[in-house]
Amino acid sequence: MRLFSVVFLFFAVATSSAQNLTNFTQFYVNPYSFNASYAGTEGKTGLYLAYRKQWANQDFEGAPVISNMSFHSAVYRNVNFGINFNNDKRGPLSTSAALMTWGYTLYFDDDSFLRFGLSAGAAYNGLNFDLIDNPSDPVWMNLASDGVIHNTFLQGNAGISLHLSSFHFGAAIPELFQPKLLDSLSFSALNFAPTDRFIFNISNRFYFGDDKYVFEPYLLYRYRKYLPGQFEAAGILHLNHVAWFGGSYKQNYGISANIGFKLPTTFGVGYSYTFVNFGDNQINTPTHEVVLTLLLGKDKEEKLDQRYSFNNTIKKKKKKIVKDDTPPPPPDKIPEKIVQIDTVTVYDTLAVEPEDTETEFVESDTRPDETETEVVETPPVMREYASAEHVVVKRGNHLLEIPTGEYVVVGVFSKYDNAESFSDDLFMKGYQEARFGYIRERD
Repeated sequence: MRLFSVVFLFFAVATSSAQNLTNFTQFYVNPYSFNASYAGTEGKTGLYLAYRKQWANQDFEGAPVISNMSFHSAVYRNVNFGINFNNDKRGPLSTSAALMTWGYTLYFDDDSFLRFGLSAGAAYNGLNFDLIDNPSDPVWMNLASDGVIHNTFLQGNAGISLHLSSFHFGAAIPELFQPKLLDSLSFSALNFAPTDRFIFNISNRFYFGDDKYVFEPYLLYRYRKYLPGQFEAAGILHLNHVAWFGGSYKQNYGISANIGFKLPTTFGVGYSYTFVNFGDNQINTPTHEVVLTLLLGKDKEEKLDQRYSFNNTIKKKKKKIVKDDTPPPPPDKIPEKIVQIDTVTVYDTLAVEPEDTETEFVESDTRPDETETEVVETPPVMREYASAEHVVVKRGNHLLEIPTGEYVVVGVFSKYDNAESFSDDLFMKGYQEARFGYIRERD
């Protein structure tokens, strides 16, 4: 009886203390749950809730249940932060953990970056004596008095991930500290080390249909030194960035069907149904899993480069700067202001307005009554404007409202005469496609 109890606790904690933190079928929704380097990848604050229940259709008290809540955000362009809470119940044993994550992002260019993450915290092992047939047995009492159960211990993990445009690769160490339970049981035959377990993940996004549809295959592998390795594969199809469905397979566990819907910048919900398991040691009944995503705040431009979001798969607009060598308009036709609001052409030059011209009076050597005044105008100051903002507006009902379409906006005016004059000047310079009109939404 004592041997059975010790072996049960050993294998329960060996898996629940670290490995079951990463045991969600929908691991791709929140990769931060298994790799600390993914903290802050949304470009905004993200809150995630996940719940998984195995053997749901069996009247089996103490069936495995995993609950997780995580919160992470990009604090600055390079610095990330996260908090992870987890509870794992397996039979009478319950393990609760809380970890805090610090992350850093190293940029190569706008689409390529390397992320690092390190988590540290504490976990607590408890035993539910209501699920034990004979809780007064001296075996359980001795384990409790020896600190094998009802104890607190350090927990931590670390990860690294490489992002190259649509390709992503990560590696994580799920357990940096040896659980106190394993240490108390003194398994001298096994020497546990952080490098005894790794989690590797790889994925790539394929866009098609004018970038409205995305297919992303995932592959995850768990390396365990003293146990067989485990593969897990999934394929997800995103439909117009608002719904998704797919399937997954976990080695020795079973096949799952996954479905969900989302509002790309605010909310998402996913459901997974694992069919009857066919592993050698699995109970023949399905598993249910639900994951909720809540994104808070607005995207910040300086944080978008490091974004990797399952909920928001809309492809980022790339910045382009195209130099236009066309000479600037003459001073009498200079608009009040030049504003660039499109991503196609984002470069222009502007001379200062005439009222900014400085005038210098020079007196000649003639007699006072024959004094002449010479006006000397300083040359115009050249200024450059460049941006990459893409604005989408709804067509209004103004008499001169501009037709629907895609435009490169090179001038914005508050007066009709100035817009007409500038448009005519562009036409005379050869830009025969130039037109002007009103946009009510932007006045």
